[in-house]
Amino acid sequence: QTFMNVEQYGVPNSPWQLMMSMMVSSELCNYNHSAVIIQYYETVVRYEKFFTVNSQCIVPLMKSFVGSNGLRSPNKAVRSRLSYLFVRFVKGVKLQISCIAEELLEDLKEIFSNLTLALQTKEYFSGNELIFLYEAAGILVASSIQLPENKAQMMKSLLDPIVTHLKIYFDQMAESANEEVAQNVHFLMSFASRLTKVFTNYQQVKQCGCLECFAEVLPVILHGLEVQRHKELVHSGVRQYLHRMVICLEDELLKYVPMTFSLLLKDCKSQDIQDFVPLLNQLIVKYKLKIFPCLNEFFMPAVQTINRCLSEPYDPLDREEERQHQSLQKCYYLFISSLATNEMTGVISNQGLENVERVLEAVLNGAVNFPDPSVQKICFGIIKKLVDCWAAEGALPGFVEYMYQHIIPACFMAPLKRTFDFNDGHAYLTLNELASVLKVIILKRGNEAVLYLQNCYLPSLKISPHFVIEFLSKLQESESRVLKPYLKVFFSQLRTLHEL
Repeated sequence: QTFMNVEQYGVPNSPWQLMMSMMVSSELCNYNHSAVIIQYYETVVRYEKFFTVNSQCIVPLMKSFVGSNGLRSPNKAVRSRLSYLFVRFVKGVKLQISCIAEELLEDLKEIFSNLTLALQTKEYFSGNELIFLYEAAGILVASSIQLPENKAQMMKSLLDPIVTHLKIYFDQMAESANEEVAQNVHFLMSFASRLTKVFTNYQQVKQCGCLECFAEVLPVILHGLEVQRHKELVHSGVRQYLHRMVICLEDELLKYVPMTFSLLLKDCKSQDIQDFVPLLNQLIVKYKLKIFPCLNEFFMPAVQTINRCLSEPYDPLDREEERQHQSLQKCYYLFISSLATNEMTGVISNQGLENVERVLEAVLNGAVNFPDPSVQKICFGIIKKLVDCWAAEGALPGFVEYMYQHIIPACFMAPLKRTFDFNDGHAYLTLNELASVLKVIILKRGNEAVLYLQNCYLPSLKISPHFVIEFLSKLQESESRVLKPYLKVFFSQLRTLHEL
């Protein structure tokens, strides 16, 4: 643990410095035993910060990493472990290896050169091991000292063989149901995705000159959505690349969104929609109003697909089936929440009053009945946003009446259920969220809402006038830190009263 002290990294002649220097210069990496070689590189990667202050050691080490006792070792166990350790080390010293990045990339390209053989035999590197090496290759391209146009050419030289092989395999899948071919398609898409992992935003991709490279690959990969054989495996690879493109591209992606939505929603099963919703939410967060027209078109097909999957019979006593059912419900709520929190409630309100009411019913059902209080909190968060947008007079015809008839009761029904555990931390946060809904209602409707609660709804719960006034006073005046403990006591007592 002493060696992990950052202050010792640059201290000359410290025991730690001496130990690392001796190990690096000892040529242990050339020892003829796999256990020694693997442990050597494990230690190198474990203490990679040594090399950030001793950069003179990096070049020989990197050459040994890609050498005959490293990634080119005849021993499969060594190659397998080093494929992972290599990318970890490259990540740690990427600023120090910019001058040799191109040379290292050529070594990796030799490994990638016979991609067909590598995928078919898996004797040299497995698909999962190649994924690590492609990630390292992407880091090397981004870290090199080359001009953007040269970096783009380097990236293209890595992507072109992937595209070529994808086209070949797609043709094969049209004629054959070979699962191994589908697995290879998935791996190829994963390789392309990992090449982009070094980039965390659009600006970085642009500065490296790689925008066009990634955009050109996109329509080829999207062709995978039209593949019907081994659909789950292939679609998983497509979604993976799309997730990366949301980060790496800007408007270049938008023209593909309608086609993507249409194909991903086609013949959807429960797991398909659960995998699709995170991508949908990522697109909403990034593009917001830019994809409003597209969401406006595909919102109800997506909701209808979810409802169809939720209506399929399942055994509630089967824990796995119950978990899958609840997971799909949660996906639905996260989708609606994403729209509500990104100022896109218009997508919902444009669907007609009948469809809006169905969505509201589903969200209220989650707020009141879902067994996980963290999901209940999400639902009350959605309701708060919708009330904030629609509770003004004339904002959405019929919503104010719906709010009084259904939303306000839901805020009381949820904590009155015996399954609502006031000692649960998530439930405690849910109390705060439902109180926020009531606060927003009062803020939007003013004295009208206060009088409704005071004279109509709260008395219907058999609450004495004194406690009605106290509750409304706390609700309107108290800060969250004061209100939460009060609500816990209030609803505990009210539940006890209703159980008598």
